[in-house]
Amino acid sequence: MLTAKLFTGLAIATTLYAWVLKHRAGPRVGLYFAVTHFAIAYVHLLLLFSLNCAVFAALYFAAARWMPNPRSQTLGLLHFAMMLLTIGLFVVVGFIDARHLHDAQSVVLWRQMYIVLADALCFLLSWAVFVGNLGWAVVRAIRVQ
Repeated sequence: MLTAKLFTGLAIATTLYAWVLKHRAGPRVGLYFAVTHFAIAYVHLLLLFSLNCAVFAALYFAAARWMPNPRSQTLGLLHFAMMLLTIGLFVVVGFIDARHLHDAQSVVLWRQMYIVLADALCFLLSWAVFVGNLGWAVVRAIRVQ
């Protein structure tokens, strides 16, 4: 239940931060898919992280209510810490000066690229920890029966 409350708070905080930034013209993130290209605003990605946290909160609330054997609290807190690090790194990327993003030789661009890669890795690791926590709960449920 603690993990669900923490994810709920993180989703609310991320949504409020995105609401505060909605009037600020932030950098666009270009996404390339085969032939098409579209840009997503920084605020929209923050709202996507917020939605992700809300889904995790709902899943943890449902699991705490319907599963007789709780999940591992340590893995739940590790999952929360990984998502907090993911959102924190993404906020840092938003504060990096965007004036040098068009210069391929810019040190700022390379720093931002490394932070984005670390951010993506943290996000994928948080999902891996969530799947591990879910697997832990299934194993405990099978062991009890």
